[in-house]
Amino acid sequence: EMIDSDFPIVLVDKYSNKTASVGSNHFEGSRIAVKYLHELGHTRIAHIPGSDDENNWPSSERKSGYKKAMEELGLKINARYIASSGNYDVKGGYNSMKELLSLERRPTAVFVASDKMAIGAIDAIKDAGLRVPEDISIIGFDDIELAQYVTPKLTTIKQDGELIGKTAIDLLVKEIDSKTKIAENVIVPVELIERESCKRIK
Repeated sequence: EMIDSDFPIVLVDKYSNKTASVGSNHFEGSRIAVKYLHELGHTRIAHIPGSDDENNWPSSERKSGYKKAMEELGLKINARYIASSGNYDVKGGYNSMKELLSLERRPTAVFVASDKMAIGAIDAIKDAGLRVPEDISIIGFDDIELAQYVTPKLTTIKQDGELIGKTAIDLLVKEIDSKTKIAENVIVPVELIERESCKRIK
């Protein structure tokens, strides 16, 4: 209702062609993550999405980026390598990783759609008697503060939250000043942060 109204509004991490929005480049961030894992020698790369809801723009973009990168690298996308059992939470990451670990030919690396889910995935790997990154490499998305303190320290795709917030305010002020809706969609770049949770394999 607010999007369809004349009320000034800026969406954060949700796209609309009716009003202003700002969000990270989730699609490109996912491509960066998958290509990084491939550069380390991984070909059996799985993905844990943030949400099953196709209306969840970040999750949908991250899954699309994963699929596109796999396609570009000439890697087969195993439907069972996309394990979704949660919604951006630690438990969801844990349960999704358990699905992947139950496979006869498990992945050697997993791109996880959020750091919180990646932490859950790491816990599931440890509970199965395996190690990160020696047995399975994990890369997250977000670069939350906790990512640098977990064991192993989490390699991830960093979002620029400060720039997203500033851009959202700038767009809102622009709408207020112009007294009209502005269908301007700003995509903020992301960055790979290398830590300890990914390993090169032969």
